[in-house]
Amino acid sequence: MYSTSQLRDRRCSVVAIPVTPFAADGEVDEQCYQSLVRLMVDGGITVLTPCGNTGEYYALSPAERRRVVELTVAAAPDAVVVAG
Repeated sequence: MYSTSQLRDRRCSVVAIPVTPFAADGEVDEQCYQSLVRLMVDGGITVLTPCGNTGEYYALSPAERRRVVELTVAAAPDAVVVAG
């Protein structure tokens, strides 16, 4: 858990919104998504907003949105995750 000041400091940096990739069958490509999240974190991103304001949000069911947030937390355990 982060203190209020730690959260404030992190939010003063880049808050990235990863795009949710889809597989050929129309399902969320979980492996590709987690690779993208790890790439962002490895590049210095410390705050992620899955299901942010990117267009695919509207194509996801509530269960898929929840899964994308879970995938983000699993792929970036040290990042602050703000669900969109």
